[in-house]
Amino acid sequence: MNRVLLLLPSLIFISALSFAQCTTSDGTDCYCPDSVSTDCELLPDLTLSWDALENWASGPSEYSQTGNGANNGRLRVSGSTPNIGWGAFEVWSTDYYVCGTDTFYSSSAPTETCVDPNTSMTHDTKQLLKQRVYHKDGSAMTYTDRWAGAMTYHPTHNHYHVDDWVAFTLRTPTPNPNPLTWPIIGDGAKIGFCLMDYGRCGSSTYSGHCRDDQSVYGQGTILGDNDFANYGHGGMNYSCSPVVQGISVGWTDVYGEHLDGMWIDIPPGTCNGDYWIVGQVDPNNVFLEMDETNNWTAIPYTVTEQVPNSTEPATIVADGSTMQCEGAEVVLTANSGNGYVWSTGDTTQSITVTETGDYSVNVVSTCGIASSDPFNVAFSHIDAPNAENDTVWATSGSANLTATGSDLHWFDTIVGGTEIGTGTTYTTPVLTTTTTYYVEERVAYNGMQYNTGKPDNTGGGGYFNGSQNLVFDAMSDFVLKSVKVYADGAGDREVVLRNSQGDLLETETVSVPDGESRITLDWDIPTDTDYELHLESQLKDLYRNNDGVNFPYDVAGVASVKSSSAGDQYYYFYYDWEIATPDYTCESERTPVDAVINPDVSVSMHEVVKNFTIFPNPSQGVVNLSFETERTSSLNVKIVDPLSKVIFTDTQTSFKGKYNKELDLSGFAKGVYHVDITLDDLPLYKTVVIQ
Repeated sequence: MNRVLLLLPSLIFISALSFAQCTTSDGTDCYCPDSVSTDCELLPDLTLSWDALENWASGPSEYSQTGNGANNGRLRVSGSTPNIGWGAFEVWSTDYYVCGTDTFYSSSAPTETCVDPNTSMTHDTKQLLKQRVYHKDGSAMTYTDRWAGAMTYHPTHNHYHVDDWVAFTLRTPTPNPNPLTWPIIGDGAKIGFCLMDYGRCGSSTYSGHCRDDQSVYGQGTILGDNDFANYGHGGMNYSCSPVVQGISVGWTDVYGEHLDGMWIDIPPGTCNGDYWIVGQVDPNNVFLEMDETNNWTAIPYTVTEQVPNSTEPATIVADGSTMQCEGAEVVLTANSGNGYVWSTGDTTQSITVTETGDYSVNVVSTCGIASSDPFNVAFSHIDAPNAENDTVWATSGSANLTATGSDLHWFDTIVGGTEIGTGTTYTTPVLTTTTTYYVEERVAYNGMQYNTGKPDNTGGGGYFNGSQNLVFDAMSDFVLKSVKVYADGAGDREVVLRNSQGDLLETETVSVPDGESRITLDWDIPTDTDYELHLESQLKDLYRNNDGVNFPYDVAGVASVKSSSAGDQYYYFYYDWEIATPDYTCESERTPVDAVINPDVSVSMHEVVKNFTIFPNPSQGVVNLSFETERTSSLNVKIVDPLSKVIFTDTQTSFKGKYNKELDLSGFAKGVYHVDITLDDLPLYKTVVIQ
């Protein structure tokens, strides 16, 4: 943006400190950006200092993946966010709060955490903010308030932080000159600052923090107090107030790398080499300012504490469960690198697979080529069931449709629709036209069961009641069914699951007996990295190892218990994890089955009855009667002797298929016997001779 140095007459370049009447209540000595107008908005302009990112607190601090406790795999950074605009950057708290998806009003400050009534999830309570935008109108100074962002109480610091103030990433440079487009190697949470007037741009301590351009590393004109026409607008005394926070014109706020959240997570397996650290202030653009395009900076950084060569294997994660039904898709993603060669021949970081098999990848990076272990994905196939049509020989009626299978479900559409029946037989409603129905088979599958984590507490250690945790990754979705603990005394213990940002995901308070026991959790763990399994209760005293620990504890493609918050030499509280991939049910394709309505009752009997036999004929007395029909009909069979007396009858209200009867007529007189068969109203007459 253009600075006042280029715009205003030379008469203003006396000490900016002399402008006592450019305040948030008096606009007499305030200037508009065009140096001519007397009616204008005085907007802030927020930037991020490359000088502070590179040099504050001796510059970024990199930590290896192990042996550094909570700093394992972290690149800690500092941030300085000057306001080089024409007006104060100022935010005010309100009496409106957000809890997850719920917004509510409270005239008094609520608790630090809350339960969202829509999801029953526990969240940090966020207080909604308004940004105050000042307006010069001659000598008058007015303002408007606009909704913008939120802030959260930070218990570690005992004050409120404006949320999502800065974000930092570690990136691999490409020929594209815009660092915001470069591939991200690692990132951290969007950090909340307690916004305040931490330092003056013109002081020797902060010289270089304030520049007219932060987008080109090593460049940009340094700005001092006299380079700001409205220097000090805002009052130069903003602090960590729960009511109002801000940054005055010509001042900066600094957040050191030693403070909570000021780090980038370097993924395991990252190669040593040359990268860039990219920072953004107000990355979500929730605040109004003069220039939204200059809110970032970037500095080169050489990673030295990670992998010196390709000794670390490449890793693969799935976007969900690795056991799916045929027709589903699973997306596999490799760890970051400069190039990828999959066993499928694909060369992208992620691939979509639809077939059962083992998949692997070679990841090319600055330190060589790393190969992954085989990653298995399974898709279950279910054969469509066999089914039989049925014909109703009438103008209307119900058909009996049959199919073979163990868990059959009937529908009236080939896909979707509403289930209308279950089982091997489905009786249709009364139909007047031929109608097609559909039947599918379902098979339920149990997930795979695994054990991971340190199997027991052997090796050395003792009971511990500090606040530490285990850190683990989910390479695919799984269920954390239970864990084993060793307690020094009976009592309630609260097991807590948090994500890498510290958000509370699950909690379970369990009455734990003295000694060894197992805690049932049954928590669904979605695919993600850096989960934290905590112990959070007054009575803790659970066993932890400080010897005999051998991280990581892996289930290939599913989970990795990879470290603890105090380093790789410690193992905290939770042993012998029982985990399982999710249960799932697969459905076959649907088989069409026809309920045929045939009103042609004039059809002859020989068209309905097939393979009719009476054997032997003539007979010594024992006769076998056999025939078949594909028509469901009422059946009546009679045997009549030579004197017209009925000696055998068989009546069935619904018959279809093969009829086979052995009749013993040896006790009757010799002669010609009549066999009368009726299917519905169709008669069939045969004779048999008894000798």
